[in-house]
Amino acid sequence: MPCRHARTLACLLAAATVPAVAQADSTATYRVTFEATWSAATHPTAFPPSPHFSPLVGATHNADAVLWEAGGLATAGIESMAETGRTTTLLAEVDALIGAGSGGSRLLGGPVGLSPGMTSMIVETSDDHPLLSLVTMIAPSPDWFVGTQSLSLRDDDGWIQRIEYELWPYDAGTDSGASYTSPNFDTNPPEPIANISGEFPFTGSPALGTFTIQLISVECAAELDGDGVLTIFDFLEFQNLFDAGDPRADMDGDGDLTIFDFLAYQNAFGEGC
Repeated sequence: MPCRHARTLACLLAAATVPAVAQADSTATYRVTFEATWSAATHPTAFPPSPHFSPLVGATHNADAVLWEAGGLATAGIESMAETGRTTTLLAEVDALIGAGSGGSRLLGGPVGLSPGMTSMIVETSDDHPLLSLVTMIAPSPDWFVGTQSLSLRDDDGWIQRIEYELWPYDAGTDSGASYTSPNFDTNPPEPIANISGEFPFTGSPALGTFTIQLISVECAAELDGDGVLTIFDFLEFQNLFDAGDPRADMDGDGDLTIFDFLAYQNAFGEGC
């Protein structure tokens, strides 16, 4: 039902009787701060020299993408990250997910050169890819790492303001070394990724650190009048844009202004930001 040259009221009445079929997108920017607390004081058992963490690496993605999961086998990228701290192979896997549509953005941050220590990075994500998988190698170690797996940055109320995520050790299942400085000893066949917080040398010790994930800003398609909150004035601004044939009113992205743009805007407004 074309509405560009029809009365706005007619479109609103029609929109009220047609099922919703589209939703406008919002994007969010977060700061992820990695505070590494791993030290000889917190983890005294066989504590290694030069304790550090490799560069943060991962992706934003949707539920169709899995970078890693406890109980699953490590990909070549996770193996390389967990055994050597290298990021190239894992980033290539992320690029493949992005190409398939299940990945949102590739993430590459800095290392913690000496633990205890801290590093931070900016993460941008969207409604279509609200999950965060971010990992870093515990170094030195055979194949141990910490990180998040498909952590949702949204809940029923929208983008989550702040998440504090404790980081426990995982074994990638690709090297059978028993201590931090064990020589290379390939696990053949590979074993599933497992939480090893209850095993040597982590038994009885706390988490190795935290990710603090803080919302910085949200860009929302439904927020049109620039005051940072959703009110009736945003709805009125959408009507004005629609009546003027402004492409900013093309909420469903099909290149035409129709009833479905009203539906998309209604959905976006109702969902909030």
